[in-house]
Amino acid sequence: GASGAAATTSAQVAPFSVGGDRPPAPAAPAPSVAAGGTPASPAPFSPGAPVPTGGGLRQQTPLPAPFDINGDGVTPAVEEPDQQPRYLSASTTISPLATGRGPAPVLPVDATNPEEWQNLRNLLRDEERVVRELRVAVANQTEWVEPLVDRPILPSPVLRLDGEIDSTTFSFFVSPAESAQGGALSLAFDNSVLVLPEASRLRVLLNGRQIAQTAIDSPERIKVIVLPISSDLLRPGKNTVRIEAEMRHRIDCSLDATYELWARLEPRLTGLSFANGRVPLASMADLPAVGVGANGATRLRILQHMPQSTASVDRMLRAVQSASLFGRYRQPLVEIASLQQQPGAAVGMLNIAIGTADELRPTLPTLPSAASTGPTVTVVDDPSTGPTLFITGPDEGSVDRALDRFAASERAATAALNAGALPQADQSAGVEMDGPGTMSLREAGIETINFSGRRFLTRFHVTLPPDFYASAYGEARLYLDAAYSGDVDPGSQLTVLVNGRLGTTIAFSAKNGEVFDDLPIALTLTSFRPGLNTISIQADLDTEADRACLPGGTVQSRDRFALFSTTRLVFPAFARVAQIPNLASFASDGFPYSLSNAPVSVAVNSNAFDTVGAAGTLLSRIAVSRGNSLATRAVQDLASVGNTGAIIVAPIQELPSFALDATGAALPHPVLGWGAT
Repeated sequence: GASGAAATTSAQVAPFSVGGDRPPAPAAPAPSVAAGGTPASPAPFSPGAPVPTGGGLRQQTPLPAPFDINGDGVTPAVEEPDQQPRYLSASTTISPLATGRGPAPVLPVDATNPEEWQNLRNLLRDEERVVRELRVAVANQTEWVEPLVDRPILPSPVLRLDGEIDSTTFSFFVSPAESAQGGALSLAFDNSVLVLPEASRLRVLLNGRQIAQTAIDSPERIKVIVLPISSDLLRPGKNTVRIEAEMRHRIDCSLDATYELWARLEPRLTGLSFANGRVPLASMADLPAVGVGANGATRLRILQHMPQSTASVDRMLRAVQSASLFGRYRQPLVEIASLQQQPGAAVGMLNIAIGTADELRPTLPTLPSAASTGPTVTVVDDPSTGPTLFITGPDEGSVDRALDRFAASERAATAALNAGALPQADQSAGVEMDGPGTMSLREAGIETINFSGRRFLTRFHVTLPPDFYASAYGEARLYLDAAYSGDVDPGSQLTVLVNGRLGTTIAFSAKNGEVFDDLPIALTLTSFRPGLNTISIQADLDTEADRACLPGGTVQSRDRFALFSTTRLVFPAFARVAQIPNLASFASDGFPYSLSNAPVSVAVNSNAFDTVGAAGTLLSRIAVSRGNSLATRAVQDLASVGNTGAIIVAPIQELPSFALDATGAALPHPVLGWGAT
């Protein structure tokens, strides 16, 4: 009931289904994969009952059996009647290094110089439709950061899965040409030497379909799994990848030892590769396929005549906001270049050329002929320069009209995306709460989880409006649906944290297990903030077997804990009061400048290209966060701003004194050291 859960014996605990519902009795056994049927669904969780053989992380719907890549063979995929993957079939084979181009290279593969990098690229692009496992040594990240895949897909340069159970979800965009061609999806990682490979698995799901699992067994070199992907799995538009890790310690059964477990994904080798290399963009609609680089960011390289001038900055700010929204770039990174520099192609980079036809033509021979006759917005993808977005025309007025056209097309593309009700790219943006309401874990992307380890941890995200006012006037409530088995010692506990701050701790006191059904957990609103909030649910599960830690004791065969996807968070009516300054509100919505349709003044108080680019990066990321462009007006003279407010981008040493006085900021001395402290 809502007041809590009563203690009960193991025999009295109702069974729990993996999918989140709780039927009265276990389902009948499903036909085995070997018999030609769909994979058997795991039996319902029952505290004190053994985990079914072959059990692992959850599958919510019957799926083809994934490739089980352990270096000694492959479990053939079972094809569904209506879905016949061209490459994921029973005839697909696994090969350590099947290249089809002569003798297989000697294992492991080294990639420490340009020649070896190219050889590895060719290996990843190989047209042989086989699942491959490679062990690779690559140059140090600080020495070389260019990716080896044609399309990196990780959203961050550092992405780790930690503890006994962890997962990450992210998305990438594929053009129709890329989807039709098909390619190879590679996943690369290394891991802690303390991970027990026999009991640790990494699983890969593409668009909700589990396509592979592999042992976490590569502490010394990077392990690369290469999966052939056809158009049946790689679809035009947004594709979502989920990576799940389950790890166990080699020798230590303590809770502290779980913090020593990690698997680190390698961004240079995780992504898509195509037989003939990168697939060029065919039209403006393909701009999202620019993708990201090995740093997880999309570089927007601005090519302009006199890029530091006020007029150029004004156009740049408009262009990068529209480009980031049109291309759905989650992490735009703006760079400024002069037209005297020859632009070169780079993975995850879009050139944006802004100016009249006469200004652009001498340096950019791919300039479309239409630029001489009227406002032109188009993309040209040349192998030597990479994709270039041209915003141009025969004169200055035509360039401004081209910018207006691009902004209009961006708004239309954004409206179409919202109207299509596409599933969320990943859970990192959080479920939006614009007032009182309820959300379940399933809505946040978390399905029911059965867990047999020692330290359970999962996270979800909630986005609150920019004028959310956090103070000691109320509380949100998490209504917990969960259970623990009789193996768990009294004194174990469940902890809920909000943005890293302790919310509530619940002690497990029953000796024979317990079921929590709508157990209310209070979370004070003081822990929340405008914009993105992270809520973590952690359970520390002590058992007598862990204290004994007998040989083989690090691997448990019985589930200890279950968290159901029906767990829900209920937000009350909350105060909405403007707080200025508030960086969380500014980052999430451009608040308070977003309250007015009048352009906000932006002053770039430096001629350095890096500073101009920083202004573009700031405004483009605010546009991405709020979902539409912020009207801006580049200014040179701050005295003209008056009392209307402004965004000033400059090195601390070059900030005007009256701007610092207006903010009331007290600077330490010397000022030169402020930026480094």
